[in-house]
Amino acid sequence: MSSGRLTLFVVLGLTRLLAGCGLSEDGLLETGHLSDASVLPDASRPLDASSLDRAPAQDAPGADMQAPPDASDAGCDADLQTDPANCGGCNHSCQGGSCATGSCAPVALATNLAAPQGIALDATNVYWTHSAGNTIMSCALGGCGGAPTLLSTAKGPNSVAVDGTTVYWTNYAAGSIGFCALSGCGGAGATFAQMGASDTMGRVAVHGGTVFFTDASSGQVLSCPAASGCGSGPAVIATGRNYPYGIAADATNVYWVDYSGGQVQQCPRAGCGPGNSAVVTLASNQKSPRSIATDGTSVFWEELVPGGALRSCLVGGAGGLRLAQNQSSPQGVATDALNVYWTNNGDGTVWRADKLGKNAKLLASGQNGAWGIAVDKNAIYWTNDMPGGSVMKLVK
Repeated sequence: MSSGRLTLFVVLGLTRLLAGCGLSEDGLLETGHLSDASVLPDASRPLDASSLDRAPAQDAPGADMQAPPDASDAGCDADLQTDPANCGGCNHSCQGGSCATGSCAPVALATNLAAPQGIALDATNVYWTHSAGNTIMSCALGGCGGAPTLLSTAKGPNSVAVDGTTVYWTNYAAGSIGFCALSGCGGAGATFAQMGASDTMGRVAVHGGTVFFTDASSGQVLSCPAASGCGSGPAVIATGRNYPYGIAADATNVYWVDYSGGQVQQCPRAGCGPGNSAVVTLASNQKSPRSIATDGTSVFWEELVPGGALRSCLVGGAGGLRLAQNQSSPQGVATDALNVYWTNNGDGTVWRADKLGKNAKLLASGQNGAWGIAVDKNAIYWTNDMPGGSVMKLVK
């Protein structure tokens, strides 16, 4: 690496990753450079504007954020500090949330839920797994008056994905993937794929007409055509994994994390080949990675432990970064064109940073077991899975 490029990385305060991303086990360059990670988001430290150890300042709205109009817009006669229809700028609506000091507060779309966990979006609705309630539910993105729609019953569902016609979910302890029309099933959904009846399912993702999922207890990464399902005969992408859990896909690859094995891996959508020969290990020695997301260029994941980190790596295994450190059991991760978002289940916080780990912002605190997270161009949505759980929305 040239000295100029190394200097740039030091200025950015970036730390590198592991294995395929070219790093030692402690997540720092083996040379010892870049060992000062103090500018990374650190949930264990209070924000302090007088210290270089502070969380970086909020970034300016970009192409994938709802930018508040300028306060000088014609016809703007409002208190931009408190008006929820003009919060921080003219016509910047909090969409049901309150406004204080020019920032929108989160709004609850549904409350008094029994452990909502997985969450997914389409252009109209937000969908989630009502895990302890054994149901799949939905609500309009703009709200549903606190009365979400029951789409289907399920068996311990914990992950959900949607395409243009169908909602899919994992039946965690029943070894299956369920599915249902987006409008609902009027009862129990059908079985999309069936593994062993006692298998523990990981998570599910859908992309480009294919549904991908992990069977954690059998160590398999699998797929089925979205149009037909596959009964008891899904296509095998990879075998012999160590409790594969979170999963994501793009037009070329499928990505997953091995929760017990501490690895982040990828291989082509069509499969990893004989003997898993096409598996690429992006990172190893990770601490209980559970969730994963991709934007087609990079892969993002978290370590579900107290003091865990949020990390990323370029597709194929280069350019690993530690985006945030000392997080409180980070649970869910999502990304848009500019930023990465995550939930901290341990301390009930929701965060955002750019894809270099800079411009970190605490979006919400005091959440009751923040779990899954999803984003669109206008808002951030997440689930709080503790008793009396909720589905929340925060305008960007």
